[in-house]
Amino acid sequence: MAGSEIDHILQQIRAEEESARRALSDPAIVAKHTFINTRTENIGRHVKTLVQIVGSEQKAIDLVVTDQLQQEGIVVMSHDTTPKS
Repeated sequence: MAGSEIDHILQQIRAEEESARRALSDPAIVAKHTFINTRTENIGRHVKTLVQIVGSEQKAIDLVVTDQLQQEGIVVMSHDTTPKS
């Protein structure tokens, strides 16, 4: 269950980022700052939800960054970020 929920949240983050990027270059949007700020706030809420699911802010950020890099076609090597005893 958590895996599909994480995938869904990452997709939401991608959609918000794409929407904000389009706002930067779309001449039809008048209130760009407000629009982009709303997208950024939404991304923050999605990341907080990821933190609740995965248990730490670092793991949530790692998921988001890895997803962004993969969307850009960059190969990401998986590594364990769990502290060693």
